[in-house]
Amino acid sequence: TVSPTSTTTYTVTGTSAEGCTNTATVTVTVNPTPTVTASASPSTICSGASSVLTAGGASTYSWSNSLGTGSSKTVSPTSTTTYTVTGTSAEGCTNTATVTVTVNPTPAVTASASPSTICSGSSSTLTAGGANTYSWSGGLGTGSSKTVSPTSTTTYTVTGTSAEGCTNTATVTVTVNPLPTAYDVTGGGSYCSGGTGVPVGLLGSESGVNYQLQLNGSDVGTSVSGTGSAISFGNQTVAGTYTVVATNATTSCVNNMTGSVTVTIDPLPTIAATASPSSICLGNSSVLTASSNITGTTYSWSGTLGVGSTKTVTPTSTTSYTVTGTSTAGCAGTATVSVTVNALPDISIDASESTICNGQTSVLTASGADFYSWSHNLGTGLSKTVSPTSTTTYTVTGSYANGCSSTATIQITVNPIPVIIINASNNSICFGDSSILTVIGDATQYSWSHNLGTSESVIIKPISITTYSVIGTNEYGCTNSANITITVLPNADATIKPVTPLCDNLSTITLNATDSGGVWSGNGIINQVLGTFSPSLAGAGTHIITYMIMGQCGDTATTEVIVYESPTAIAYATDETCIDANDGIAWVITTGGTAPYTYLWSNNYILDTITNLAPGEYYVTVRDFHNCFDTDTVIIKEGTEDCYITHVYVPNIFSPNDKGNPENEYLRVYGKGIKTIDFTIFDRWGNEVFHTTSMEGKWDGTYKGEPALVGDYTYILKVKYFNKPDEILRGHVYLVR
Repeated sequence: TVSPTSTTTYTVTGTSAEGCTNTATVTVTVNPTPTVTASASPSTICSGASSVLTAGGASTYSWSNSLGTGSSKTVSPTSTTTYTVTGTSAEGCTNTATVTVTVNPTPAVTASASPSTICSGSSSTLTAGGANTYSWSGGLGTGSSKTVSPTSTTTYTVTGTSAEGCTNTATVTVTVNPLPTAYDVTGGGSYCSGGTGVPVGLLGSESGVNYQLQLNGSDVGTSVSGTGSAISFGNQTVAGTYTVVATNATTSCVNNMTGSVTVTIDPLPTIAATASPSSICLGNSSVLTASSNITGTTYSWSGTLGVGSTKTVTPTSTTSYTVTGTSTAGCAGTATVSVTVNALPDISIDASESTICNGQTSVLTASGADFYSWSHNLGTGLSKTVSPTSTTTYTVTGSYANGCSSTATIQITVNPIPVIIINASNNSICFGDSSILTVIGDATQYSWSHNLGTSESVIIKPISITTYSVIGTNEYGCTNSANITITVLPNADATIKPVTPLCDNLSTITLNATDSGGVWSGNGIINQVLGTFSPSLAGAGTHIITYMIMGQCGDTATTEVIVYESPTAIAYATDETCIDANDGIAWVITTGGTAPYTYLWSNNYILDTITNLAPGEYYVTVRDFHNCFDTDTVIIKEGTEDCYITHVYVPNIFSPNDKGNPENEYLRVYGKGIKTIDFTIFDRWGNEVFHTTSMEGKWDGTYKGEPALVGDYTYILKVKYFNKPDEILRGHVYLVR
């Protein structure tokens, strides 16, 4: 039996029993396997469309999916489909090829109008959805949203195109209701203030329409229903411009009626009457004057004064005069003015104290008039409080409203006050200390505050900042006082506020005490003024911190700051074995800190090992018993080979740490299309630590029944494949615990 790879001639030599020989030849012709090709045009279609499949490289063709035979087939798959064609050469040799037609879905296009019903002249916003791009009918152009103002009910069509180029359509209708008919606004005019107003109406109306009267754009009263003829809104008394707005009761469509009317109110004249002066002394005259806010007003006075804007009067007693003013529009108003006639005042002055001490006051009170004006720039008023520095005579001028006046005088005698000064042996003292207060002055006797008595010197011992005063009296009975403030400095309190235990990988903290201003010292202090403490500088352990407040009333305190060792987290990972396998593994090894530990990965898993991971970056936070934590990050790389083609993969790291995760506890060979393996692992000294010929065989990280050392190991992997040449692989794997 022979299997030549090309056409070959074979020769055979035959020998008879007698030893005679002869030869013969035979030729085996080897025909080549055809190179079959398959293509789709187009290779990507939208749902419902078709594609032409074309095969080449052979003589005859047979298609999968019940397509039959032939070099070209037209297909309309409903989903993405892979077709296989078998080509046969003229010599009868066969081969296959595949081609895939990708089917993209038709977009579900939607269209809406907001609002869907409008009044004539209004607009609606059309909105399309369900696709990537949109094209509208009626010349609206492209875009997902369009604003339209149709004059009649209109249906719009939008064509939506998906990202893959597939299209679909949707329609939306905008209903247009007509506006109410516009009629002329009637009425309006002018009237005098206080009258009944003027009528306002509408020349015509429609049934089913409500008409609202508006004044300067604001509603007046309630709306009036249309009757099919003219309507009235009654008399209007408020000045302004009146318009009418009509609203269809069924469609709510609104229209402004034609034109507007104006209501004008002729004002009543505002008459003012004055008398100059309004108050006179008996025998004097006053000029009466009338005025109006309206030009052209005429005036008529009461009594026998007659007409005119001014009149001169000389009453013998207080008299009231009335004037009537009439505008050019015929509106009238009145005003009254009184002229008061007063007698001369009889003035006198009273003093609350006619003799005072320097710095004291006396109240001067005048009587006998209505208004008073005082000398010495005291101003006006019935009563004045004065504080002269020497004996002084005061004059007051009293007058009535008519200007009649007279004067009076009074003398105030001023005696001197004593001079007083307080000295303190110490103005600032510590809590519990004392100070001596001494008064210096020309007084004949003294009286201290705080029940300190009448001596010239007193000893004080305040417990807080206190102001002391002393009153001195001289021979005139005049007094003066002096004040002094003694400041009491509190004893400093250096008590340090408690500090909860810290982790040695945290940032700095600021220590605090009851009183500020002191100096901090101790292991871990990096700023003696601010009290900044660094856990990492101090290190794990219990540290004594001292806080000292200097000065007159200083204080010192100490406290213990506990710093715990933080755990150290090192994360490891194995990469994805093949494209889209999502079988990456990540785990973390924790040292230091205080067990037990808790784990939190970026994908919210809480074990130390996580499996079935997609390629990407993962970070883990490890917390110990004292809530100290550390974080680390690993990256799982994407697989480089197709999971469904022949390949082999050996992880480069594993951690047999008895955590119960088989993907991390054992080292094994992974792959597809493998017939047999021969897998041997050696330590750094060349000792064989593991051997298997089974794909299911796996190393548990032991050697001779004991845990193998952490470190790098070398492997040799001999692989026999089903459909590719055998190969020998060499590599390294790292064992961690």
